[in-house]
Amino acid sequence: MRVKKIVFFLTLCIFFLSTTGFGYSADVAMDNDWESRKAFVEENIISIGSQGPDKVDEWLIANGFQEVEYIKTLEPLSSPGSVVLRNIQGYYDSVAKKYIVKGWWSWQGIHLVDSTAGALDGVSLAMCQTNWNPVTGYIFTSNPAGIAVYDQDYTHYPHAGGASKIDKSGIVYTFQDAWQGSKYVGYHGQVWFWLNSTPSQLPIYIKMDFEHTWTNANLSSFGFSWPVGSAPTINMVFNVTPANFKIANQITLSSWH
Repeated sequence: MRVKKIVFFLTLCIFFLSTTGFGYSADVAMDNDWESRKAFVEENIISIGSQGPDKVDEWLIANGFQEVEYIKTLEPLSSPGSVVLRNIQGYYDSVAKKYIVKGWWSWQGIHLVDSTAGALDGVSLAMCQTNWNPVTGYIFTSNPAGIAVYDQDYTHYPHAGGASKIDKSGIVYTFQDAWQGSKYVGYHGQVWFWLNSTPSQLPIYIKMDFEHTWTNANLSSFGFSWPVGSAPTINMVFNVTPANFKIANQITLSSWH
């Protein structure tokens, strides 16, 4: 009888170790699958970005993404007319069961670009409730933010993108624009972030901001200026205030599927 009890105990131990090990292995496999999927998607949207933002949208839809529903695109909240913010959108990845939010900027003509690059430029994407407060209930993935910077001929510059920062329910990105001969690095660009789960509220705004500088300064900090009940605004703090302008645009998102 004692021998039977020992055998039974060892059987339970083996079963426990095998089942917990299987669960751990499954989790690792899921993580690896997600990282592979994320790398595949980001490599392609960066590469296809050399054909313009509409081609990126087409590729996403052809590769397992479903465009989420949005109500309308608003006119820019403020704009000097030099830069347009477009293709602001969200997608559901039916393969990874995650979500991507993205936006694109473009200058309206090379003649509009300043002859000096100046300090760092910035761009942001924020999810807001319709009362302008941050959304709740969402979860970012690990390393959710991405940026790709191009010149006027849509050539990608891998090292032009700078830092990114999660601030409440949005992300702010920095990049260094530059002239390289006749090529202006920063003429076009796209930013995106990934979500494990979406906000509890609907509809919501997805707001994109862009800040351009053309005199020198050192960046001290960056994030959003987001007073309660007011729209978030990209907030880049420099040691001295450079010559700059800001623009903004947004969509109203009505469904994530």
